[in-house]
Amino acid sequence: MLPADVVSALARLEPVDLSRSGVPRPHFLRQATLSQDGRRLVGTIVIPREYAAVEDRRGRVNAAESLHAVWNAAHLISSAVGGEQLRATRIIVIPGRRPVPSDRELIIVAQLSELTGEGHDAHGRFVAEILSPQGRLFVSAEVEFWARRGKGSTIP
Repeated sequence: MLPADVVSALARLEPVDLSRSGVPRPHFLRQATLSQDGRRLVGTIVIPREYAAVEDRRGRVNAAESLHAVWNAAHLISSAVGGEQLRATRIIVIPGRRPVPSDRELIIVAQLSELTGEGHDAHGRFVAEILSPQGRLFVSAEVEFWARRGKGSTIP
């Protein structure tokens, strides 16, 4: 079962078009809503069976491939707090008991759990989960990152 705050956020989803945003492909994030401070994202993703890495596995999604959806979310959160040129420095992926299904709408919950800045640089950590609509965990990920502070940044 999904937590009440996630269900509430799902009611406020907006379509996401990453094609013009400068976010690297592939783009699996379809809809999202950001918290007021921009540090938490709840959204929906679809990883298509036609994506080459999934097609090669006869429709099964490798946990590492699902990180593209996590990275889509991380780019939106980073942009919301004024980060630019996002780069992962460390990634931990914990697959759930079942593989991530392709061609199904899934839920992503991503949060900026740490953020510090010094000069033009920012460092932080995202945590994310990919869940079924019923709340079953498919993948959990933790990503440490570096970003450049952009104009209007709220990075401390």
